[in-house]
Amino acid sequence: MEGRIVGYSRGTNDDRHFFTAHRFRICLQYEEQWYYVDSLESTTVPNGAIPKEAIGRYVKVYFNPHTPKRVAIKGMHRLTWISVIMFLFGLLGVWLGFIIELEL
Repeated sequence: MEGRIVGYSRGTNDDRHFFTAHRFRICLQYEEQWYYVDSLESTTVPNGAIPKEAIGRYVKVYFNPHTPKRVAIKGMHRLTWISVIMFLFGLLGVWLGFIIELEL
């Protein structure tokens, strides 16, 4: 099913780190009825900033009519890739530390 990102809903606010997470607000049509739903995915911006990156973008979503308040966006894996890259950097750091210690 296809939906369109029409805005953002206020998410969490972390005053300690000065960032705010906003969930994507998506408009979609299912069986001749329009739904405005929040996504499980979110975007993070500095406090006070308004996210604008995906307004108007069409996305594929997983929609369940029995729970019409939340959807999952298909193919949005930004956080997963960032986590994998950070893990690989950490692994590289441990490996380099081990190699350096062996040579000393």
